[in-house]
Amino acid sequence: MCCFKPVIILVSVVFYTLQFILIQILIVDISIVTINFNNKAGLESTLKSVSNQSFKDFQYVIVDGDSDDGSKEVLAAYNHNDVVKISEPDSGIYNAMNKGIRACTGDYILFLNSGDTLRDANVIEQVKPKLSGKVDLYYGELAMQFESEDRIKRYPEHLDFYYFFSTGSLPHPAMFIKKSLFYDLGFYREKFKIVADWDFYVNAIFNHASTYEKMELLISNFDTEGISSDPKHRQLLLAEKDESLKDNFPGFYEDYKLLHTLRSEENQTMIQILREFSDSKYAMKAFVLFAKVWAKIFKK
Repeated sequence: MCCFKPVIILVSVVFYTLQFILIQILIVDISIVTINFNNKAGLESTLKSVSNQSFKDFQYVIVDGDSDDGSKEVLAAYNHNDVVKISEPDSGIYNAMNKGIRACTGDYILFLNSGDTLRDANVIEQVKPKLSGKVDLYYGELAMQFESEDRIKRYPEHLDFYYFFSTGSLPHPAMFIKKSLFYDLGFYREKFKIVADWDFYVNAIFNHASTYEKMELLISNFDTEGISSDPKHRQLLLAEKDESLKDNFPGFYEDYKLLHTLRSEENQTMIQILREFSDSKYAMKAFVLFAKVWAKIFKK
């Protein structure tokens, strides 16, 4: 019997070594990226919310655009067990976010920009077990923070063209994006000032069939003072979406314009009347014909 002991010991060592290696392979790591420019108070709020997480085994990348409002001093004083600090001039929001991506070592990236905060101290602990590594995009719910109240922004489980091309997007402060997706499809296109993240999601999901999964979790609080939330940038946002659509879906661009025309408020009453008759195939044919004529008349 004693002659078998070395064999048993060797088999045990090999078994537990392989088990350890397999666990390491299956572990999914997270990187959080925060970008900041001259938003000292917002940066302090974001850093505090990240520091307060009960689960702390993640990488934290902070990209500052060479601020002159005291942000660099806040950044210099900040400590985390795995932190990358960058403070240098950049050419805009997405240039800074792309710098953050290049510095990430995690499998999934969460963009939590200055002013945005994680909803509570257990968010990362709750999210980490859900990240299997098999899905490209995970997203949860977002709390839009206004002076009077928080409004919970809920997102659909199924993402279609209509959702994105009307008013929808995905919430980058409540999204965990597989890092490899950026290297496979390209980083955020820096020619856009507002919609490069929207452009990335649309291209990934509809051109490359990237997989996604909704998590029933309230992930973060969104700072509504950002550029994309400012009504004065509405026209720029629409113009950039148009450009993105022409780039990504030139063959569908005219269909998008038709959809946009039909969706306008002045057409909704008539559209609703037609929908009530949509059970009939003849009514549906009439609806399609009407839609095309109506769009040509009111097309801008």
